[in-house]
Amino acid sequence: MSMEYDVMDKLSNIKAKSLFVGTNDNYFNFELDMLPFEELVPNSIVIKQEDKKENYYFEEKDYAPVGDDVISFLSQFKK
Repeated sequence: MSMEYDVMDKLSNIKAKSLFVGTNDNYFNFELDMLPFEELVPNSIVIKQEDKKENYYFEEKDYAPVGDDVISFLSQFKK
């Protein structure tokens, strides 16, 4: 059984600062599937992880290029 939910009209209700991290077109289309979050979710940041992998099995080291961006985003919540 498959269920689908369209929540696009509810994304503007998100009040928390949000970070979305996506890859290039290896798994889905970044411009169509991730970039819209920047406008749909207030106070959001969208980061694109460029990769050259042919498969979808990522390891921790594969995310190193966006690590500084993630740490920078999280640092605003540090007391």
